[in-house]
Amino acid sequence: MRGFNIDERLVQVIQELYLNASGAVLFNVQQGDFFRTAVGVRLACWYDFKYVVDQTYFG
Repeated sequence: MRGFNIDERLVQVIQELYLNASGAVLFNVQQGDFFRTAVGVRLACWYDFKYVVDQTYFG
């Protein structure tokens, strides 16, 4: 991302999001135990990501 001139603050935010990522399975309103995710694509709500970006850039 740095090669594309992405702002360093945004690069750091994305690294932090992936560094300690975890997930849990939700099935029929029953949530399983959380587990760490080490590989793969992590999906998130666009509004959550937008909130992080807004807080990073606009405080």
